Amino acid sequence: MKVAIRIIVALLLLAVLMVGALAGYMAYLFDPNEYKAEIEQQAKEKAGIELAINGPIGWSLYPTLAVELSDISAQTNDSQQQATLENARAVISIPALLGGKIEADSIQITGLMLPMPNQDQGNLDLAIDLTTALQFDTEKQILTLSNIDLRFDESRFKGSATVDLNSLAMQVNLAGDSIDLDRYLPSSDTEANSDSTDKGWPTDPIEISLPIADNSSYQLSLDTLIVKKQTISDIKLSAKTKGGVLTVDQLDAKAFGGSLNATAEIRADNKAPTLTFNPRFKDIAAEQLMALAMEDPILSAKVDLAGTLSTKGTSVKAFIENLNGKMTLTADEGVIKGIDMAQELCQKIENITSFGFNPDQVDKTTPIANLSSDFIIKNGVVTNPELLASVDAANLDANGTVNLPKQSLDYTLGLTINEDLFQKSCGINPALRGTRIPVNCRGTFDTDPVKLCKLDTRFVGDMLKKVAGEKLQAEIDKKKEALEQQAKEKLQDSLKDKLGEQLKSQDAGSLIKGLFGN
Repeated sequence: MKVAIRIIVALLLLAVLMVGALAGYMAYLFDPNEYKAEIEQQAKEKAGIELAINGPIGWSLYPTLAVELSDISAQTNDSQQQATLENARAVISIPALLGGKIEADSIQITGLMLPMPNQDQGNLDLAIDLTTALQFDTEKQILTLSNIDLRFDESRFKGSATVDLNSLAMQVNLAGDSIDLDRYLPSSDTEANSDSTDKGWPTDPIEISLPIADNSSYQLSLDTLIVKKQTISDIKLSAKTKGGVLTVDQLDAKAFGGSLNATAEIRADNKAPTLTFNPRFKDIAAEQLMALAMEDPILSAKVDLAGTLSTKGTSVKAFIENLNGKMTLTADEGVIKGIDMAQELCQKIENITSFGFNPDQVDKTTPIANLSSDFIIKNGVVTNPELLASVDAANLDANGTVNLPKQSLDYTLGLTINEDLFQKSCGINPALRGTRIPVNCRGTFDTDPVKLCKLDTRFVGDMLKKVAGEKLQAEIDKKKEALEQQAKEKLQDSLKDKLGEQLKSQDAGSLIKGLFGN
């Protein structure tokens, strides 16, 4: 993108110089082709572009005053990628020219071929067509572009811009229809082949330099952006540069079934560029977000995610190792799909309790609700102090770490079962209900999922203690009840005996007097 911007600026500069050359020609009757060397030199000095005008420079007076050139090649000093241009034409405002000003009612750039790197196809040639009106302030060296109509590949942008030729600072306001990034990204097959040969993070150096000069500003909007077959829409971005820092004040979009609001900052003024990103996702579909990293996500849920992230470096490996920040996650209406955890857990419980179940009838979807968690990230190590959720008919608690640099994880999960699991397809012994069943997950990112998590059977001892305690309490309660019954019976017998003795020792009259008084 940086190369493309510089080349387009150079071509606009070329148009201005061509207008100036035509004005000189008209004034002094010089051949405009004599200006080729000067124009090429100006492009090199002003924009750092190696420009070659291979075709002739032509001009016309009727029906409009225009200058035209063709067969141009351009290359930046720091890049091996060469752009070619079929044709450029500028229609000049005669009244402005007679007044000593350079204005073009329209500039048309057609057939601009920009090579874009792509791992699948080598380079993709993007034909760019640009139509715009131009004004040039010769005193301040400022280009003003209006009614911009820019088309490249299958995308189209409209808007306006100003360019300070002294510093190349830009003020840009553009609105686009769509960009399909999948056309320029490596295919999933290419990524899979790459992953199979390299298990670590890429160490290839990444050049991060601002595509625009200091004191520039961008106001961009885009209807749709397609990446990994996911559509992000209604994108609005506001950014500016100052002192080697690109600040994104606004990045809003409808993304992954929900919304995204974010700010960001890129500091490229030192050897190790620093990136800060503050995202806030609302009501997004987790499966759509996960689809960026995997073809068949096993989790679907409605998710809120917010936090602050920062990193620095010149490679993916360095970005991972220097990643710091915190994130807050809440999720609901979730389902784990097609996972063997159901059968695996039920089988383990069956082996312990011999309750009996049919593994073929176990539901392979696990509903998740009320999930909430905070994540702390330090030097690429993600620490999860506590994660809470409702999983099917159990309560889940978890804590652990994910070591991104080492591509490993160490998590302890606990399931407290309330009733039969997995849509009641996995019967649970009543003795297990209310007992926390721990599961330990340890391994690397490429560990077989079946071997990644293991049931911690030490909970059986706690369960047996609980059962034994309940049985003991039941025996105590039973004996207590028996003793109470015996005591009650003895008391009744004692009262009967005492009353009988009193009846024998007193006559009826005395007894009646004792009951009713004298």
